[in-house]
Amino acid sequence: MIADEQFEQEFQAVFEDVFGWGLQFGEEDGPATLEEWDSLAQIRLVHELESRFGVRLPDTALLEEQSVGSLRALVLEHAP
Repeated sequence: MIADEQFEQEFQAVFEDVFGWGLQFGEEDGPATLEEWDSLAQIRLVHELESRFGVRLPDTALLEEQSVGSLRALVLEHAP
């Protein structure tokens, strides 16, 4: 799977589902820059990404601090 427009729309939709509409974020944003991104949000993000993209992300996706960009890279790396 390559990052294309459809992928980007679905990827954005995951964040909107978890955090709500209208949240603006960049590639480097994560728990340190978004107060809404707590440990529960991290679990929800990983679960939603795995469900929508049919991937199994490594446990580090849950255990280590992530960013928008690092989660995108993990999804693309583990995509079928």
